[in-house]
Amino acid sequence: MKIAKYALYFYGFGQTEFSSTFTSGMRLNVVNFQKEYGLTGLDGVVSGQIHLTTMMSLLTSRGNPNRSCTGGDTSQILSRQMCVNLKAAGYNVIGRYLTGTVGVGAAERPKYLTPEEIGNIQDAGLSVFPIYQNGGYYADYFKISGRGSYDAVTALRTAAVLGFPEETVIYFAVDFDCMSYQTESLIIPYFRQIANAFRQAAFNPKNYKIGIYGPREVCRQISAEGLAEYSFVADMSTGFSGNLGFPIPSNWAFDQFDEFTFGPSPAFPLDKVAVSGRDGGARKNDVGGSVTTAEMLQEARSKFTRRVLSALGFTARKRIDFEFEVGEQVLPPVSGGGLIVQATIKETATVPFGEDDPGVISINTLNGEMEAGLSETISEIQEVSTEAAVDYDVSGTLTEVAYAVRSGAMKYSFAVNRDGSGTFSLSIGTDDLQSVEGVPGTIGIEIELNIRFSDPTAYQWIKQSETVVRVTAFVTLFFLGVAQVMPGIAAGIGNFLLEHLGFLIDVPVFRK
Repeated sequence: MKIAKYALYFYGFGQTEFSSTFTSGMRLNVVNFQKEYGLTGLDGVVSGQIHLTTMMSLLTSRGNPNRSCTGGDTSQILSRQMCVNLKAAGYNVIGRYLTGTVGVGAAERPKYLTPEEIGNIQDAGLSVFPIYQNGGYYADYFKISGRGSYDAVTALRTAAVLGFPEETVIYFAVDFDCMSYQTESLIIPYFRQIANAFRQAAFNPKNYKIGIYGPREVCRQISAEGLAEYSFVADMSTGFSGNLGFPIPSNWAFDQFDEFTFGPSPAFPLDKVAVSGRDGGARKNDVGGSVTTAEMLQEARSKFTRRVLSALGFTARKRIDFEFEVGEQVLPPVSGGGLIVQATIKETATVPFGEDDPGVISINTLNGEMEAGLSETISEIQEVSTEAAVDYDVSGTLTEVAYAVRSGAMKYSFAVNRDGSGTFSLSIGTDDLQSVEGVPGTIGIEIELNIRFSDPTAYQWIKQSETVVRVTAFVTLFFLGVAQVMPGIAAGIGNFLLEHLGFLIDVPVFRK
């Protein structure tokens, strides 16, 4: 009795006397505790009395793992039969992930929601609440510059594509043993970035709300800062310091307290989740069968294509629509600087080169910062271009391309054709659209430029030169000319100049 009274005291339920007698004042405190912790009405729980389930909730964050509940969450993509089985077992609301995978190596599998799965869930009479976790299970994740902004925009975009209704709460995960100093230095700034993105109508036209998944005290601190509407409490992790002796946050909507294998067949792992009723999840998403998984992938590919082409300067040209299906598009020829440039752009469903191919430049700016190696390469390209008297910000354009790609690679090639024209090819792609656009898949963009001089006699001497001389000379002449015509594309050949320009300086025919 004394242990129960002290637990009520620590959890803030007004217990002020600590004898071994069960008093009427204690009974009232037990009633309030049971209500607050979602125990009222459960099997084995009598209002105002301390039985097994109530005592376990007083002593550990997870409470009685065998108690009943009406909510769950899972990384399993749910089939129609799984959803029917959940509803028959008494579940009403299910938490599912917006993006990402689970497992490693051969065991890795997708965990993200699809329109088809949402239909399975809601057709079975269940509601669904969205969780965003593409990391968040270690402190260093939250040290990445701009992580909160990136996660917020990715979650908002994915939730909108999946048709979640207005004011849906999206729960962002803090899934590690987070200390108070880490909450202050890492988690609060992370959620401030999320809040800033959620406040912008351009990113959040449906007025989605912010939720937090994490230990009790972390949820409380973030909510006290006004950065979360509701909490999804990680009470199953009884060893997390933020769960030890701390009360459940007053805005808790969901309380995860046990993991088990749910059956009947097909069986799958399920977390048991207590439901407070503060958040009912989404019962009707606005997908209506109009958005399929394939369409989500195509939209993600189109966004990637538009972003990269914009960084290269293509979108400055009017009357060109890059909302094309997988295929190619030939642009009108452009003249200037003594050159005629004909561009062909092709979008493919796969990356158009291998990781080990020569000339491939790896790109990763997902953390909002450029890797040292890539930054150094871009600086070298800019330096060589400056030495070539090219008045063009190569570094700026390549930096924009790197941030547009986010996670992927770039490859170039150049050839002189039999008729004396040149063909410059720039390939950009990623096999990690999941990290880039929140939709799993791959994408490749191939930009091919056919370049010829306006004056046919201008390249006769190039045709008669040694192969390496005429290729590098043509590239340099192209760079000087096309920088005036299509400056965004000019940056793409900088890497070629980096490899060959030092040789060109001492070639007499080039000086001629």
